[in-house]
Amino acid sequence: MEHLTFLKTFKDNLKIEVATDLEKSLEKLFVVVNKETPVRNELLALEGRFNQVKSEYLKSIISYDTRTLALNQIRNGAIEFVQKLELKDLDPAFSPEVKKHLELEAKLGATAETEKLNTAIPPVVKSDKPINQNEGNLKRQEKSPKEAQPILQKAKSTPLSISEYELFVAQHQDTLKAFPRLYRRAREISIRRDINSATEFHHSIQSHLVTLQKFESLLKPIRENIKQIRLDRNNEIYWLQYKMIKEIPETAEEDNLETVVAELPKLESLHESLDKLNLI
Repeated sequence: MEHLTFLKTFKDNLKIEVATDLEKSLEKLFVVVNKETPVRNELLALEGRFNQVKSEYLKSIISYDTRTLALNQIRNGAIEFVQKLELKDLDPAFSPEVKKHLELEAKLGATAETEKLNTAIPPVVKSDKPINQNEGNLKRQEKSPKEAQPILQKAKSTPLSISEYELFVAQHQDTLKAFPRLYRRAREISIRRDINSATEFHHSIQSHLVTLQKFESLLKPIRENIKQIRLDRNNEIYWLQYKMIKEIPETAEEDNLETVVAELPKLESLHESLDKLNLI
């Protein structure tokens, strides 16, 4: 069909642009993709990863080799994204050709739907067996909770996609950056595209998110006023306490946050003491 041939050629050209210039191709994809399509979230995740890698390299947080590896993975992700695009994902305002083939696809779809409606409905087969309205309810009631449990467990363990994981990390980036080891772990998972690790990490962080956010909010003013705290010679004990608590986010295991949870009361006490002394 004409519209399918157009879509294939259109996507092939986009792939070439991605391989040639990743940054410019990502900018173009935002113009090409319809703002209402759900797949736009994947594009936002790709752009977020690209900007983060670019920023971290400029700040010397990651090496050249790590940057190259990350960009190649983002490029592959962009090519996969383009491959999954359908005509309905494109913005008709991008070009007259796109608009033309979107209209053609819609017309063909409407024709197919009309033919479907015009198809004769199969005759209903009559049965001599009397209808028992309670039969369906009884069969449903026969299923025990144990039979339903595996379904719930399966849904709970559904792996998180890399796009969903990266959106989660981007949403909570400020909190994660307060915990260097956690943040490094999050970046490594993203670079490796490890779905299992991404799912486990997401579950671990989500379970302790409120605690992490509170920990980060209490720790932030202490870090921002650390010079004032250190210069306050009459209260050197508070500086020593801060040094102890400062190590917690740096040593917390990425999948085991009980240490941070256990130390939160100490941080709350320290924050309250420093606040009374007008040091934060």
